[in-house]
Amino acid sequence: MCYGRDEGLTGKGHGLNEGPGIDFEDPKAWDEWYFNREQQGGHPWEVVPGGSSTHMELYVCNDKRDLEWDLRGGEITEEEYQEKIKKAGYYFCIVGVHRQFESISFYLALSDAGLPVIIGSAEEMVASFDGSDYVGVVPHHMYTRYCSDLLPDEYGDIIDFTHVYKDEDAWFDKITWIPEEPAVLLQD
Repeated sequence: MCYGRDEGLTGKGHGLNEGPGIDFEDPKAWDEWYFNREQQGGHPWEVVPGGSSTHMELYVCNDKRDLEWDLRGGEITEEEYQEKIKKAGYYFCIVGVHRQFESISFYLALSDAGLPVIIGSAEEMVASFDGSDYVGVVPHHMYTRYCSDLLPDEYGDIIDFTHVYKDEDAWFDKITWIPEEPAVLLQD
């Protein structure tokens, strides 16, 4: 965990993220911290520090918030909500799509220890491993991260991007080229 950005969880934060910390053995303290903390946007669960696309996070999540959204959105009935909330609780979520091998190793270790855990973007990682995913091609002036919003939704959540170079034309026939919008001259 990166100290100083923990939203008051450990009592070792600074500035907006400082606080008294919680008693980790007290379920009520967890609920109070999880559901009622004022700070948002820290990194209380950053277990492998790095840049915005190279770090890995371990989140503690709770089903209650998602179930409440499903109820309010009309996706489940009050009866379904009451039944599901009985089984709701805390679980871990590992997020590290650009650190796939570390994320999967971390997931397996927690799972083997008997802890409730999921891995974020699991389907995209499996597709990357078995070669059924898409790899986005972006212009040279762009970084090969955070480009998924540039591509149509029909291709899914693309997590890998690359550049194309002239001497690598052997695989050009495998590229699905997306038509460019025609350039238009704007006049005042």
